[in-house]
Amino acid sequence: MSEINNYVYIGRIVSPHGIHGEVKVKVMTDNPERFSKGFIIFLIKDDKISSSRIVSVKPQGNFAIVKLNTINDITEAEKFREYFLGIKKDKLKKLEEGKYYHFEIIGLAVYSVEGDFIGNVVEIFNTGGSDVYTVKDRDKEVFIPALKDVVEKIDLLNKRMIVRHQPGLF
Repeated sequence: MSEINNYVYIGRIVSPHGIHGEVKVKVMTDNPERFSKGFIIFLIKDDKISSSRIVSVKPQGNFAIVKLNTINDITEAEKFREYFLGIKKDKLKKLEEGKYYHFEIIGLAVYSVEGDFIGNVVEIFNTGGSDVYTVKDRDKEVFIPALKDVVEKIDLLNKRMIVRHQPGLF
């Protein structure tokens, strides 16, 4: 297993911000504590992984302006454009039964209870009330609400999700 599989992404650097090495980060976590001063994160791209400490954070909606101790000017910041910020999976808290992290759900093959392949989960977004899974198969896209009466089973071991047909769903 590649070492990269030991990490979960919490953000992606989209651009430098200012001349002092700050970076604009697309936040990919709903836990704001992961972007706290002093927190150790990992800069990840392809097979490159390096650690850094957060010096400061300024939230901006779905983004954050982040200063890392290893990036000191705009030239260095530009080198890290499109890098992911990650944390080690073993640092994540255990969730209660029936709860899942988004990285566990993305990529699952989705089947109806009748056994028909629907597609793979490619994205998850929150509507305020619950998550909605974006499931794609080639150019067909389906949105499946993460509700107990729709999602029959999530089987992480076999990387499958089983869903019940709802009127207008497929």
